[in-house]
Amino acid sequence: MRVALLSMLDYAGEPGEGQKAFIPFAGKTVARRQIELALTLGCERVVCLAENLGPVLIGLQHQAEAAGAKFHVITVPRALSGLVRASDELIVLADGVLPLADEAQDILSGGNAVLVFSAETGIPAGFERIDLNYAWAGALAMPGRLVERLNELPRDCDGIAALLRIALQGRVPERALPDAILTEGRWAMLASAEHAEALEPGWFRRHITAGSGLVPGRLLASWLAGRFGVAWLNRGIRPAYLLGAAMLFLCGALALGWLGMAGGGFALLALASLTSEGGAALDRGERAGNAARPAFAKAMRSFKVLADLALVVLVAQGVDAHLALWPERLFVPFVLVGLVWLVPGLSALRWGALCGDRALLSLLLACAAFVGILLPVTQCLALALIGCGIAFSRLGPRLTQA
Repeated sequence: MRVALLSMLDYAGEPGEGQKAFIPFAGKTVARRQIELALTLGCERVVCLAENLGPVLIGLQHQAEAAGAKFHVITVPRALSGLVRASDELIVLADGVLPLADEAQDILSGGNAVLVFSAETGIPAGFERIDLNYAWAGALAMPGRLVERLNELPRDCDGIAALLRIALQGRVPERALPDAILTEGRWAMLASAEHAEALEPGWFRRHITAGSGLVPGRLLASWLAGRFGVAWLNRGIRPAYLLGAAMLFLCGALALGWLGMAGGGFALLALASLTSEGGAALDRGERAGNAARPAFAKAMRSFKVLADLALVVLVAQGVDAHLALWPERLFVPFVLVGLVWLVPGLSALRWGALCGDRALLSLLLACAAFVGILLPVTQCLALALIGCGIAFSRLGPRLTQA
């Protein structure tokens, strides 16, 4: 069994800031992100070395237990020996360590290791020197049998520092992390809330981009999330809130279409698509590379289907009843939506994803509805997508061979 030990004793540099473990970073405390790493590594028991069990720790307990792990709070390091068996593996995370690097996760998941940085870069970044060449990166995995050595030390010893020395003396191998993850802000020893605020923007922007396709709506949403996302998360605005707002815009678009204002309906539909993409970007930043949350991913897929059905309805409502019968009014937008789903997948080119941009498509249809040429524009867009699909299918093999 894997057991995680998290320290929550050290205080931040400035008076009144509280413990380092509870410094907020992009909507989550450092302690919560450490627990997320522990759960990702498969830890079945999470042990917190803290002064007492307060309200914040109770929230962390609920998080761990919701994932199926047992949660314990200890006030002295010796108590750990009663929670770790000799056959267990212990994961140790130091106070204030912001654990966001995939490289570290891969090393810890592979077995016993002491994560280190080169002394030249690690020590200026706030990490503890362990020898002439290396500084401890604030994380290690060690055999549970070594934990018993804590009983040989004074009761009030520094538990994390003691376990580091025990692991080194027990010949747990040192594994160096790339220095680049420090400069990229994917692993840090946070000293204060100001330090966290300085790292947040660059780190967040690296996680919000999805894919390499040229999709103006998605790019705009990602830019807005990169500009304001950290502030939103720190104010408690979650990705689900943006998705909920997108649903409200979608309902408003259908209401405007029902009232005969198809142009305004398409404009609201474009805003709904942009808002949902913003929610998706915010979700990617909040997850920081972790697996997608099933509930949110399912809600996003459902929204996309509903948004495409709303587009069909708006086109049908916006076409003059004297120009086409209902079957014709429904047929063309259904063909258009089907092509929007199909054609981007045929292209290996970066700009091929443009054919699936719902926000741009809704804006084009809004302009057509305001001018009064909705049906011919819809038909022309369908023909254009058919042409793109044919071109992509013919160019695809050539591009692959090249």
